[in-house]
Amino acid sequence: MKKCNLSESHVVPVGGKNSIGFGECFECSEKRNGSMVGGNGLPEPVVPSSATGRTDDEIVGDVRNGVARAFEILVQRYENKIYKFFFRMTGHSSDSEDLTQEVFVQAFRALTRYQQRGFFGAWLFTIARNLSKNFSGKRMRDNRLITPRELPENIPAPAGAEEAQDQAQAMLAPLPEEYRRVMILKYVSDLTCEEIARVESLSESAVKQRLHRAREMIREMGRPE
Repeated sequence: MKKCNLSESHVVPVGGKNSIGFGECFECSEKRNGSMVGGNGLPEPVVPSSATGRTDDEIVGDVRNGVARAFEILVQRYENKIYKFFFRMTGHSSDSEDLTQEVFVQAFRALTRYQQRGFFGAWLFTIARNLSKNFSGKRMRDNRLITPRELPENIPAPAGAEEAQDQAQAMLAPLPEEYRRVMILKYVSDLTCEEIARVESLSESAVKQRLHRAREMIREMGRPE
């Protein structure tokens, strides 16, 4: 977390380059641009001090009703999962930070169009998927192995996880992108097959088939010549 450049009492939830407002939080940026969600010149409702027990859709409703800072709750819920998805797809910490930031920028600006009731996480990962595909199309992937020591401080690696991290990266890297992506969504981001189907615009059976084929390819790669 970093302090907002416009208000010391606010924080910028995601690190790295910030196209929201160069170090501004969501609330201050939208006020500066005159595009606060639900802005009507009236004092904003107070953001609940705890989001425990509140659904994503309820918090989305808060943001739509003018409580822009409530969006930070959603960022806190999903930023690590989104980051890990990009980290496994790109292999680069700095690129993953920038792409994670861009997901929340795009999500915040498109929040009035969100209609997938009960599937906010899948909606976010759909944005992440599209950004990942665009990134891959513009730049050749560098599949170097990244050890836990290179991960950002806010995503610590468990003790003794270095070998497992390297093995996971080595297994996933050679897979075709569409198979690698569903494996990451399932086993790194912990999405259900229903959620992955929404992200990938596939049927659930197609997702299961793709996962099955990806596991087969990993087994085949592990067999001796």
